[in-house]
Parts: sequence; structure tokens; C-alpha cells
Amino acid sequence: MATSLGANTYNRQNWEDADFPILCQTCLGENPYIRMTKEKYGKECKICARPFTVFRWCPGVRMRFKKTEVCQTCSKLKNVCQTCLLDLEYGLPIQVRDTSLSIKDDMPKSDVNKEFYTQNMEREVIFL
Repeated sequence: MATSLGANTYNRQNWEDADFPILCQTCLGENPYIRMTKEKYGKECKICARPFTVFRWCPGVRMRFKKTEVCQTCSKLKNVCQTCLLDLEYGLPIQVRDTSLSIKDDMPKSDVNKEFYTQNMEREVIFL
């Protein structure tokens, strides 16, 4: 990753440092005793491009390892699993859910506007 903890102090207070991911039951697996690795600021979020904590685990015997792909802020805003990006309530892909429920995606496309929007929405999510 291009931005390191020591080099970039701009906006670091908004970087995500989580204790446990937001997951659907399928991604979590049926075993109640899983080992999960945690890597602080391990990847960029696929949606907002901010560093976030990456979790990696194996959900069961003879299954492949899974890892988180988006940050918790984007996951909470869109109500999706951090790994498979399926809706937590209905289990549908985001695009199918949004078209069937006629939800409009109002997230900006440019980098600066996306960062500003994410910061404001994160503040709203915390206070809810």
C-alpha cells in the first residue's frame, strides 16, 4: 500500500481499526470456534479507497480462506457483508436489492467528494 502509518498523517483519524468484521452467517461458517487473523490497515476499501482492518479466517473444514473486502463504514451504509457483499437482511447482491427496492445510490464518484461523503456518513452512523 502506498500510504504508510509513519509517512501520512492526513486524515488518519478516519482510518478504520475494527475488532470484529460485519459478516453474514454463510461467510462466518458453522463452526463456533474459528481462528481469525487481523491486519490493521491491510488493504484499501473497494468502495471508498480508505485503509481498513483486514480479517482472514477459514469458515470450516476443507473450505477456502475468506477475507474482508470493504470497510465497516461502507458495509454499514449499504447493509452488506464485508466479505461477499451480499445484503445482510435479504441475502441478495447489492444491485439486485437496490433495483427491486428502488434505492438510489448517492455516493459521489470523485475521490475528494467520496472522502468527504464517507466522513460525514461515518459520523452519522456513529451517532445513530
